Amino acid sequence: MRAESVPIIQTLKAREAALSTANQDIDAAKHLILSMLMHRKILVPISILPAESLARIFHFAVFSESMQPCFPTLKLSCVYFTHVCRRWRQVALNDPTLWTHFSDAPQNKEWIAERLSRARTWRVVAS
Repeated sequence: MRAESVPIIQTLKAREAALSTANQDIDAAKHLILSMLMHRKILVPISILPAESLARIFHFAVFSESMQPCFPTLKLSCVYFTHVCRRWRQVALNDPTLWTHFSDAPQNKEWIAERLSRARTWRVVAS
């Protein structure tokens, strides 16, 4: 809708009602777009991987020493996987073994406590 074609609303109540309607339309459009994005994600090939396979890939990326000769500066952390999407976050958080190894980098008390919480009953190993 072009600005010059918008009728001038004279009363405060009419403006508030029009604004409320516009906000509802915007919210409905946002909801539709989010729904479409979620459906699109399902079509991406990695989305069909079972959670167990995805967790195995995470383990390989985090714990594999065979990657070090190829990428000597690469030090992947399981945290990175939790920032990709909701599904990856859930898979990573549901695998306590991803959280059992600590690097020698300095860590604050809150982060150590969080990792221990995520590791749950698994034996924690300092690396």
